[in-house]
Amino acid sequence: MKALLVIIMSLCLHVTYAQKPDTTKTFIQGKELGEVVVKSSYLTREGDHILAIPTKEQRKHAVTGYDLLSNLMIPGVSVERSTGSVTTPNGAATLYIDGREVDFREVQSLRPKLIRQNEMCSI
Repeated sequence: MKALLVIIMSLCLHVTYAQKPDTTKTFIQGKELGEVVVKSSYLTREGDHILAIPTKEQRKHAVTGYDLLSNLMIPGVSVERSTGSVTTPNGAATLYIDGREVDFREVQSLRPKLIRQNEMCSI
């Protein structure tokens, strides 16, 4: 069984438009909440693959795509940054970006700030 590591790269633009206040709605008195804590894991198992959504800190401390893969600390995945070797318990991983197999140079030149998520699948 061979391992497959998919890097999904996307550029997300957040556009905010100024809007006129909606005067047709009536005001409902609000209630002040205390401290709210939202916790989530950046690693989730979905069926036969692991989905890793990099945190802001993981992106910040990465210069290359291999740095980010290493920073994700996916269980069982070993990343050798200098050679581009990515291995799993099933053997060497094949790297893909947006469904296309890529080489060392392409992963090395990735801008971590643009990587939205990583998926690791067994095939």
